[in-house]
Amino acid sequence: MTMNEKAELLKPAITQLYSKEGRSFSYISRLLDIDRKALTSKIREWKIPEAEPRRHLTPSLPSPPLPS
Repeated sequence: MTMNEKAELLKPAITQLYSKEGRSFSYISRLLDIDRKALTSKIREWKIPEAEPRRHLTPSLPSPPLPS
């Protein structure tokens, strides 16, 4: 089985990881044991959109105590 065939079989998983979870090409290729070049070309061929960037709120720091 070639890497392109393997990528075709795993298309739903690749879509979930890349588009929904925002995982990187290298993370997906290591997880699914697919060549990164084949994975990148398939994602571009399928025109899978990138995930929206996640913005996490930074908790505010407590203010220092006032001098007495």
